[in-house]
Amino acid sequence: EDVPQAESPYDEATPLCNIEILCDQVIPDAPKLPCRLRIDDHGGVAQYDGWAGVELRGRSSSGFPKRHYNLELWQGGQTLIEPRDTWRYLDTGVDPGGSWKTVEYDDGHWSEGAAPLGYDTDQATTVSFGGNPAHKHVTTWFRRRFDIAVASLAGPLTVSLRRDDGAVIHVNGTEVDRSNMPDGVVTWETMAVADVEGAQETRFFDLVVPSELLLDGTNVIAVELHQASPSSSDLGFDLWLGDVGEEVAADLFGMGAESDWVANGNYADRALFRNKLSYDLFQSFGGVERYAPQTVLCELTLDEQWIGVFTLGERIKRDDTRVVIEDRPLEHQRCR
Repeated sequence: EDVPQAESPYDEATPLCNIEILCDQVIPDAPKLPCRLRIDDHGGVAQYDGWAGVELRGRSSSGFPKRHYNLELWQGGQTLIEPRDTWRYLDTGVDPGGSWKTVEYDDGHWSEGAAPLGYDTDQATTVSFGGNPAHKHVTTWFRRRFDIAVASLAGPLTVSLRRDDGAVIHVNGTEVDRSNMPDGVVTWETMAVADVEGAQETRFFDLVVPSELLLDGTNVIAVELHQASPSSSDLGFDLWLGDVGEEVAADLFGMGAESDWVANGNYADRALFRNKLSYDLFQSFGGVERYAPQTVLCELTLDEQWIGVFTLGERIKRDDTRVVIEDRPLEHQRCR
């Protein structure tokens, strides 16, 4: 009876707390999508009620019924183009001319299909690479219009791009960024800098769209996707566009004010390494060096469908309310 007991921020004799996520779209591994998030204690009192960026914690969790979600609390947010959305695309290998990236350009003769678009990868729409597998089209072009009221933005407009191999992104005719592409003038014959392989093929890369390029009403985002070589084996493209707002900190169940949280299903953790009991036992040993994430047990509902019991807890990071690591001169640091 002398063993110190870990303090619990909720009464285990009462119902669990509740997490409600309203997203109305498929939540991918990345990027974070703006969703409505409400977290209630066991008495129904809201601990948080607002926006959050939500994503799966890793590809390994997508095949399990109880997944692991990253939750980043935001002041606002909206999605303008979803992952897996529909795009106009040109896969003839013929340069469409300089006006293809503008709002006024008529893309009615282009093909249309859902993302991911590409070939020899996990695409929803297969695009053509031409008639010669050893000499595929270097460039494929993509366009999509979106409507926005600029004054409605709660924060910077963000693009999250999946590209295999390289890409140049334009908004309303102006280049805003390029990824895995060389400097200088880019033509339809320009190769990407490097071949993309493995996990990089499905990674999303983030960039911010300058607000001065946006128009009230209809805008267009245009992306040219380039291969690293004419014999490249695959091609892949997807994109998310939205307003992510600003991060906001909330002290959930006395665990410290932070914007980053995790809803962990624990379904796949057969070693029980992220099990709540393991965390609580380690913390009970005492001392600041005995850090383990604080967690509470909650029922999680996604788009009004009950998913199961999850642990809501801290996302491990260097922070005054998480892992406190002091800045010290190098001569005072020790290697262990």
